[in-house]
Amino acid sequence: MARIVTVDALASVSSTAMQSAPEQRNMDMSKAVPQRSGTGSAGVEQFTEKVGMMMSNESQGVLMSVPQARAMIQRGMHIGSGSFTRVLVSDLNGRRVLVKVLMEQSPSQESLITLACGLAEVMRTSQLAAVGSVVAPVAISCLRPYISFAVPFYELGSLAAAMQNGRTDPKFLRTVALATGRAVAGLHRIGKYHGALKPTNVLLSNSGGSSVALSDVGLTRVKVSVATMTMSPSVAFLAPEILTGGVEGPPSDVYSFGSLLYEMLTGKPAFEGESTMQVAHKISKNELPETTGIASHRLSRLLAACWLTRPSDRVEMSTAVELILDTSADAVTDPQEVAALVDFYNATGGPTDGYEHVYALEVAQNNLKGTVPASIGNLKDLVWFAADIFNSLSGTLPATVGSWTSMQLFTIAGSQGGAGDKFSGAFPEAACEWKDVIIIHAGDNAFTSAPGCLCQLEGLSNCDFSGNPLSCTGFDRCLEQKCGAKCVSE
Repeated sequence: MARIVTVDALASVSSTAMQSAPEQRNMDMSKAVPQRSGTGSAGVEQFTEKVGMMMSNESQGVLMSVPQARAMIQRGMHIGSGSFTRVLVSDLNGRRVLVKVLMEQSPSQESLITLACGLAEVMRTSQLAAVGSVVAPVAISCLRPYISFAVPFYELGSLAAAMQNGRTDPKFLRTVALATGRAVAGLHRIGKYHGALKPTNVLLSNSGGSSVALSDVGLTRVKVSVATMTMSPSVAFLAPEILTGGVEGPPSDVYSFGSLLYEMLTGKPAFEGESTMQVAHKISKNELPETTGIASHRLSRLLAACWLTRPSDRVEMSTAVELILDTSADAVTDPQEVAALVDFYNATGGPTDGYEHVYALEVAQNNLKGTVPASIGNLKDLVWFAADIFNSLSGTLPATVGSWTSMQLFTIAGSQGGAGDKFSGAFPEAACEWKDVIIIHAGDNAFTSAPGCLCQLEGLSNCDFSGNPLSCTGFDRCLEQKCGAKCVSE
């Protein structure tokens, strides 16, 4: 059975930390609390205990003095407003930062405590989560009239800005969806959740979209506490339990991810209305949008699994990522296309017209013979490649596979002793260009060596070279741990 998937057919979704002097880091926190009539010392003690200890031990953020905060805000340029802050672009200690200044500069003492504790918790979360996946404050001011916090400025902007600027090609959007899903799943693994996932809170760390950072993690409760939150378009990404006062948690992120994914697939919001109240009503009553126009049945089913009414029934975030990655259910199996694919493998001329943008390719159990031609490298959009048992493919893999820079799942597993593929020689070092690869299965072949640079691929989490006569020459020992590989001679 030979299968291909084209981009069109698939329709895929588609600190340096600011350092302060010790006396600043261990300042008397009671002086940071604006005193209001009618408040006792209990609030100050709570602030000192909860925030002072947390802040003084965090290395990724510091409390600013009034002169520091004033200077940073005064030299900033206003670029917009959020639900409870006005937003500036400024610089701090030589680095460009985004400054969020509270609109309400006379919050209650309890609200200020909630704000500071919430920001400290974001810093802690950023340390527990995958490196670079959570945007954490680099500076905080708890002093009126400059109550604010600064976060790193992301030059490439947000997913929302990218889509508004025309970056809507399926490959880019699918890559961003995967990166976002992994970042959110990482939060869930450490017992955290975002609470306000939306396109403006997904910041691009690289131009290809394979790495993102999540902003405003866990700050929903802070916004409510400050009591200046107004209804905004972001309500369209909230889960119904948040709107109805229910218990929020990781499943709420899954619901929001479904709404984000829908907009990436269709180019329009999942929930629309003449007012934010109408939008909120649709979500709370589970009035879901139509998904029949989405070409990928698997992604359509994924949306339904994200939008289930009961939070406990929704798909887990890690499973959602797997469903986006696994494209096999959306494969094109038209006999003419299959025949063209077989012809490609039996020829040397490379892909014919119309096959330059093959996205996923499976040639398992087709009894194909011969070697893989170097022209396979012309399929630069490949993300998923499988050439499993019951073929008779052999020879060496061409170095041109290095052009598959978006590769995520690569499997050429042999037949565990039976008749099947037997690739040999050196596993191509060019594979180290697969920056986004998650799975490499190359067991039961005849590779004589595997490049140690595979160890440097951060995303590689499932790898198998067992059953290959790997020589120790040029073999990196870390592959023994990372890929289950063992060299057969010293």
